[in-house]
Amino acid sequence: MKSTLKLFQLLLAVSGFYAALKFVGNLQYGVALLSLVSIWGVDKFEVIIDKKQKKAVTEKKAAEQAAASREKANKQVAHALRNKNVIMLTDTIEGLLWDLGFSVSSSIKYRLLDRIIEGEGLRGKLGLKIIGDVDGSIAELTQLAISCEEAGAAQDKLRILLIANNSGGLSPENGQEYKNFPGQVRNLLSQEKIIGITTQTLHELYRMCKDMNQDPNKLFSRIYQHPGGVFRL
Repeated sequence: MKSTLKLFQLLLAVSGFYAALKFVGNLQYGVALLSLVSIWGVDKFEVIIDKKQKKAVTEKKAAEQAAASREKANKQVAHALRNKNVIMLTDTIEGLLWDLGFSVSSSIKYRLLDRIIEGEGLRGKLGLKIIGDVDGSIAELTQLAISCEEAGAAQDKLRILLIANNSGGLSPENGQEYKNFPGQVRNLLSQEKIIGITTQTLHELYRMCKDMNQDPNKLFSRIYQHPGGVFRL
């Protein structure tokens, strides 16, 4: 582009010089002046083009850096969600939910729940129960459902959301990276109308909100309205 503009300026300069030598009167001055103005205009155009090109390069670098930062953050989140320690896993999940704009709190009333989620787009509350493995105790889930029902979950419009770590503990190259809920657990979730998601699904939801600008309230409203069982995207 620059070489083309320089060549064009050279042609304009030659035209102006030729007009000064060969033409007479107003035509001589008019063509020469027009050539000078055109050369000045090409200079300005070149400056504008340079600025646009520099801006495009800067924006591209910024986008690449932002994408790299997001990818790094996503890897850190994925790593944190693989933690089998329930206390640390709960802290990680709470941080993600706060980052999505939800209000997260502890509950004295529902003593077996780990956290309560509230949001403007939810029709009620989501009571979180977090377990370190999808192969969790079935008896614990039954007890949880009974306890919440007795505490008044229906009146509080509270739905139980079970978040289970489904990390297989292995890398994709070495074996099974993620596990699924066992059949007995899936059946019990449906029976007790408990909504179950894995940490893998939670991470996917988080990425949809952060990377794809999905509305967290709409996504979690779908979870809240789920009849019970394993929620899948």
